[in-house]
Amino acid sequence: NPAAGYSALDAMLILLREGLEALLVVMALVSALRVANRPQGYKWVGGGVIAGLVLSLVAAFALQRLFPSSSSGTNREIIEGAVGIVAVLMILTIGAWLHSKSSLNAWQAYIKKHMNKALTTGSFVSLFALSFLSVFREGAETILFYVGILPNISTESFALGVGIAVILLAILAVVILKSSVKLPVPTMFKILTWVLYILGFKILGVSVHALQLTAVLPTTIIDILPNIEWLGFYATLQTIIAQLVYIALILLLQRWLKRQNA
Repeated sequence: NPAAGYSALDAMLILLREGLEALLVVMALVSALRVANRPQGYKWVGGGVIAGLVLSLVAAFALQRLFPSSSSGTNREIIEGAVGIVAVLMILTIGAWLHSKSSLNAWQAYIKKHMNKALTTGSFVSLFALSFLSVFREGAETILFYVGILPNISTESFALGVGIAVILLAILAVVILKSSVKLPVPTMFKILTWVLYILGFKILGVSVHALQLTAVLPTTIIDILPNIEWLGFYATLQTIIAQLVYIALILLLQRWLKRQNA
């Protein structure tokens, strides 16, 4: 059902959210180089960013080609459903680890160590590695989201969404570097994070529905509720239970992260 698929907007929001986090790290590196009057380091940071983006996009497009839109049948539906559910679980667990205080502290310490080393020794190879890892670290998390939507999005929509996100991130980078206006980054970050949680809700609903269509999962229809296909909500007992569990896990995750980061 086309209505149950994903659009360029979905692909754009994923990359925009994860790309914003990588962008902040890269901008911190550039700002440090500017303060230290080491403009020769810019090309190394830029090279690392490009390498991280290219590798992330190649991996994402390679995954997209594993699910050609021309294929059909029961096996495809089963693969779509199973991959989507696994992707949602990985998003929850790996996302929680990446954003826990211990992980963030270790990552920030790593950035500081290599930044100081580059400025002290004048060797900017470590800056290349640092900017590359910053981008690819978020790229890996982005790919986890894309795995969940790739079976139900066309190559054209996927490419359009990714392209728009890259352009928006580039504009944002220029604004941060050139403007003295302080952007509400924390607020933007929170909004985009919750948008992705909603997308995870949709991925889970579409995935469970795909498994129901192939009779892998039972289907208990609840007649009094409507189907909201653009949100991935299907009026079956099994889908509702899965999505309620997902919401509960998100709330528990937020509570845990709040304690970890206190």
